[in-house]
Amino acid sequence: WSAPLRLAMLCWSMVTVMISCSAGKNWRQP
Repeated sequence: WSAPLRLAMLCWSMVTVMISCSAGKNWRQP
């Protein structure tokens, strides 16, 4: 594993979590 690739994976995982959380909030609202 190279440092840039590991950093990219970490950033992508954080972005995915933020998107999933925001999407879940939108789905819960009527």
